[in-house]
Amino acid sequence: AVVSTQSTGGELTGNIAAARRDNIWASKRVFFLTPQIVQNDLNRGVCPAKEIVLLIIDEAHKATGQHAYCQVVRQLQNYTSQFRVLALSATPGDKLETVQSVLSNLLIAHVEIRSEESLDIRPYTHERRVQKVLLKMDGPLAAVRQQYVSKVLDKYFQILTKNKALYSSSTDASNLGKFMLMQQRSSWRARVQGKISSSLSCKIENLFALLITLSHALELLTVHGIGVFLAYSLEQLQKSGWPSNKLQQDFEFTSLIDKIQRWENLGIAPELNNNRYVEHPKLPKLIEILTKHFSSTPDTRAIVFSSYRNSVQRIVKHINEESSQLKATAFVGQSGEKGLKQKQQLRTVKDFKEGKFNTLETQVSAPGGRLFGS
Repeated sequence: AVVSTQSTGGELTGNIAAARRDNIWASKRVFFLTPQIVQNDLNRGVCPAKEIVLLIIDEAHKATGQHAYCQVVRQLQNYTSQFRVLALSATPGDKLETVQSVLSNLLIAHVEIRSEESLDIRPYTHERRVQKVLLKMDGPLAAVRQQYVSKVLDKYFQILTKNKALYSSSTDASNLGKFMLMQQRSSWRARVQGKISSSLSCKIENLFALLITLSHALELLTVHGIGVFLAYSLEQLQKSGWPSNKLQQDFEFTSLIDKIQRWENLGIAPELNNNRYVEHPKLPKLIEILTKHFSSTPDTRAIVFSSYRNSVQRIVKHINEESSQLKATAFVGQSGEKGLKQKQQLRTVKDFKEGKFNTLETQVSAPGGRLFGS
């Protein structure tokens, strides 16, 4: 039989008074809530734990360590073993150990995998055409990247290499990645344990930490552009600790940051024949593609995804400044000072659907379910 959630379902949030939650627990059969609410109400003794027969968990990949999902399952086991767990995740993990940890923590005994090509999924998905656009890295981005790698990144790469703490088949510091550096650091720790002085060990540890930070900054620069790189670098300069102090004293690094800020204020790069200051070649290309699209289909909508949250607002700002035809807005998750609360998210989606904005810029991991529906 189909059960109507309007009469049997209840929503439980932290904004609902405890007394009212008690009534919902006693009068409803289906509950929509966070794991923290379950924990709190189990501890208060008002959650009817022995009567729970099904636990549905979204974003199940979070069920590692001491996450609330894991604690809820363990607490329920103290009351009953007669319940099932249905766990859903679009990103279960990139390591077998991580996936197995989630399965164990949530008591999962059977796994079902679906993709866009699955026969039972295909009737509900839209056709998707993928077109790759290759761009040349040139202009201000190429200049900043070359100076950053040769004058800053390579310097610390060479120090670690000379101290035999880092071994790389490539002499190009730009080929370094965070994961590779963390692996190298683990290998170095195993090799020198108890064999070098504490002062030298501390020095190498600090250099690895600094190089990992610089490597991440290079990735942001290459993928997301100069503006995101600048914002991240300024954050690092304001932190406390040895890596930040070292960067503050690094003339090559601070000079590069000063030059970028000057270019940003001027809107041109004087050292590059007064070329226009463009954070990344992808930005003007994006505007070109969107403008062409809306010229032929003006009543449609476009969603632009970014893998890095801090780039979302910068892309929106660039689009709105460069094109009167494009009306962009940002859609991000609720966390952080710049996050959108639930009401703001719903308002943004409503405005997007009604045509107040024709371009929605969001992050890949944003709560995309809100984008769909009536």
